[in-house]
Amino acid sequence: MTNFSSDSDPTPELTTPRLLGAVVLGVWLWHAQTKIEPGLLGDMLWACHIAALIGGIGLLLRNTTLTAIGFLFTTGVGLTSYILDVSLNQSTTITSAALHFIPPATTAFALRGQTWPRWTPWAAAAIFPIMMFITRFVTAPEHNVNMSHAAWPPFDTMLSSLLLYQLINIALATGLVLLTDRLSRKIFRH
Repeated sequence: MTNFSSDSDPTPELTTPRLLGAVVLGVWLWHAQTKIEPGLLGDMLWACHIAALIGGIGLLLRNTTLTAIGFLFTTGVGLTSYILDVSLNQSTTITSAALHFIPPATTAFALRGQTWPRWTPWAAAAIFPIMMFITRFVTAPEHNVNMSHAAWPPFDTMLSSLLLYQLINIALATGLVLLTDRLSRKIFRH
């Protein structure tokens, strides 16, 4: 795994990722505390939340690879899914909005001019099926975290097979992560 590098003054490069990491983890904890009282802590196992946590830890550790894994998933899949969900359901919370917008922005900012290994998008894409499998066994079916128990309501009548629905979602998530990686490498000039 690679660490953040700088060709110029190293002082801002040493503090900026750590400060951004503290912001991301603070937002993650803020959102998590809203889940404790109503008994919804299992909702923190959504793949986008785990990716935000990975990105925040990567920033704190000044680890480019972990930061990129978090960035690729939160930007490609998490933010896209969040916008789709909010547009269809017409509701959100301030902590959810913060957790879906701040990690992509902070990790993108920190990754400017950095490089990460070619396998990084595959590691980012693996977050979704791993979390789908885990949440199948540790979360309540009525919460349907990571669509591990049922198809998302707009699509639940279109497909009769949950496994087929999940495989399509995994393929879509992987495609979004790979597209985000390709575009960001062009934008960040890798």
